[in-house]
Amino acid sequence: MAGYALAKMEFKGKRIMMMLVLFSIMIPFDAIAIPLYSIIMKLRWIDTYKAVILPAVANGMTIFLFRQSFVDIDNSLLESARMDGAGEFRTYLQIVMPVSIPTIISGALVMFTAQWNAFMWPLLVARSDKLKMLQVALADFQLENGTMWAELFAGITISMVIPCVILIPFQKYYIRGIASSGTKG
Repeated sequence: MAGYALAKMEFKGKRIMMMLVLFSIMIPFDAIAIPLYSIIMKLRWIDTYKAVILPAVANGMTIFLFRQSFVDIDNSLLESARMDGAGEFRTYLQIVMPVSIPTIISGALVMFTAQWNAFMWPLLVARSDKLKMLQVALADFQLENGTMWAELFAGITISMVIPCVILIPFQKYYIRGIASSGTKG
């Protein structure tokens, strides 16, 4: 919705909001990890799925990806929906979202890949063994006196196979969504 608002709506501070989205892409996650951790701690979300998932949802890269996709949607299509009596939210759900399925898939795959490869954030907020993420669990194979190589390589193989199984079926949508987000017209 943020991408749609930045692409198709006119409001005061739109340029500043777009600059903030672009600026958020440039900030490394390590720089905001401690303030974000303190917020998660105050919300008492430590060692929950919410702590692992929700901080990644409002991702500047996906907002930018959606904005670029929504800029290409013809304004006359949106105006005709409004003339037929559709409100802004209905126009978004019934007109904009169906035509942006490649972008949705691309954004979801980008977010999944980034979260799948994350190490530091799950290490901070997912402390229990039942919530331990794969990348953090792989570090457990490095012991004080050596490394358990066979187990480590088996875990690395699993950590590579799962994203491939998810990415390969959606590859055409991913490429279409990424390619169309950088072009106009």
